[in-house]
Amino acid sequence: MLSYALLFLGSLAILYATRRRLYPKPFAGIPYNKPSAARLTGDIPEMVPVIQATNEFSAPLFAISTQRLRAPLAQVLFPSLLRAPLIMIEDPREIEDILVRRGREFDRAPMSINTLKNFFPYSFMGKYNTPEVKEQKRVWVDAFGVDFLRRVAAPSIYKATLDLLELWRLKADGRPFDVVEDLHNATLDAIWVALVGEEAGITRHEIKKFLQSQSDAGDGGRHDLGPSPRGYLLRREVDYVSEVIATNSSSGIPVLVQKLATYLPRHRQFRRTVDTEIGLVMRKAVDRFQRFELGKLEAGEGDTCMMDLVLRRKVLEAKKSGRPLMDPTKDKVLLDDTFVMMFAGYETTANSLIWFMRFMESYPAAQNELRAALKSAFPHTTTPSVDELLGADIPYLDAACEEAFRLAGVAKGNLRQTVVNTQILGHFVPKGAEIFMNYHVDHAPYPVDEEKRSASSQAAGAKLAAREGYSRCGDVTRDLGSYEPRRWLVKDAKTGKEVFDAYALPQLAFGGGYRGCSGRKLAVMEFRTVVALLVLNLEFLELPEEMKTLKASERLFRLPDMPFASLRPL
Repeated sequence: MLSYALLFLGSLAILYATRRRLYPKPFAGIPYNKPSAARLTGDIPEMVPVIQATNEFSAPLFAISTQRLRAPLAQVLFPSLLRAPLIMIEDPREIEDILVRRGREFDRAPMSINTLKNFFPYSFMGKYNTPEVKEQKRVWVDAFGVDFLRRVAAPSIYKATLDLLELWRLKADGRPFDVVEDLHNATLDAIWVALVGEEAGITRHEIKKFLQSQSDAGDGGRHDLGPSPRGYLLRREVDYVSEVIATNSSSGIPVLVQKLATYLPRHRQFRRTVDTEIGLVMRKAVDRFQRFELGKLEAGEGDTCMMDLVLRRKVLEAKKSGRPLMDPTKDKVLLDDTFVMMFAGYETTANSLIWFMRFMESYPAAQNELRAALKSAFPHTTTPSVDELLGADIPYLDAACEEAFRLAGVAKGNLRQTVVNTQILGHFVPKGAEIFMNYHVDHAPYPVDEEKRSASSQAAGAKLAAREGYSRCGDVTRDLGSYEPRRWLVKDAKTGKEVFDAYALPQLAFGGGYRGCSGRKLAVMEFRTVVALLVLNLEFLELPEEMKTLKASERLFRLPDMPFASLRPL
């Protein structure tokens, strides 16, 4: 009997100890919800209802942690066997400091790496920081330089925008219509031709389809529009990747599900299409460059797109060394990097533009002020040339674009992993911890003791505060949930003119530092061009009451629940 009793008690002790090991294990010293630590499921029961109510997955994480605790740093708790706590940070200044000045302490997090590596195993976006990745990114550095983008990419963006404007002039009858497809098509048109030098042609085809539908309605017949442009193939594959990653990432075992997806026939079709389409462009470029003499290759006279610059240099290196050129269509790194840049750039820009249009409708005073600023800069035309657009200094236009990036929160946040033991806002954070940073600055930051900030953050803050020669009206952090471009404007004490202040708030929409968005300059150039031409030519009218909500849904990126516009030609 004593033996059985001891065995029973021992079993209870083991069960109790095992059960305790399943409970969440918060990091010491970092705020968390105390009741969540006392249950096996941690914060999950609190998180799931918010996700279901909002149809977003990033915002609920902050809602149940930093925002509930009213703290700039907090943690979300999970069952210990599932994962370690996720550290949430909402202080814009400290996030900027981590991204820009503390890159040696942080790397991309496993969750971010796993999202892309199964689909694009060779792309730099699916790899940790290494010398190899640094060299891989270096190949594209000059292709994202301002001078190159203005010379090569800007005309393509301008043409794609004029195509969109033509389509919307046809649709602009005052009735609301969904703008998602049109903007996704237009941004893909722009980025594809800028990236590889060939037109996707989707918007031009949509114009023909629209005109044909009007004609068919009149005569009752149907006419052949000819073959669809290859751009539709690209759009289909980009949408496939976006949908699969978004769906699989929300599963309970995302890494396994993502891996299994790569064995399906649909994934093989995706790889064939992408490699074929990019390969065709590569072969044409290489054939052209191999006929060039060294002097012409060195001068870069034949560059028509970003891909040309990269391939021309590879041909030049091969000719100088006397070795044969590797077939670029077999270069898996180049193939993956090319597609990822298109994939990452087109949907984020399109969604940002959709948000901008919703802001124009919701804030008519800002729309009127922007149009007045543009008309003042271009008094004699509503379609200034690409050179005129690029050369114009219009502070309110820059402010309107930056405010749209800030408030849209298209990419709500990003993950990083600590690679050393470190501190964030005075709290110890161990090596290997994952932190989720909120890029969406839509409410006032919580108070932080300046002494708890990192030394680099304090130094940057002091330098910013010591700036002279500018006077600001009002508090830039007031009412951050509203669209107010003027928070980005200051008055130059010497000239008395308003100027755009890029340092009014931390700019987090594109990340920052070594692993920030490589295509930021391209995206800003495209966004600025589209905004200027649309606002000069179209008025964004008030929507019906049921469409006025600015609520959003989040898959990979945030999109308004009501992505509609009602337009009137000017």
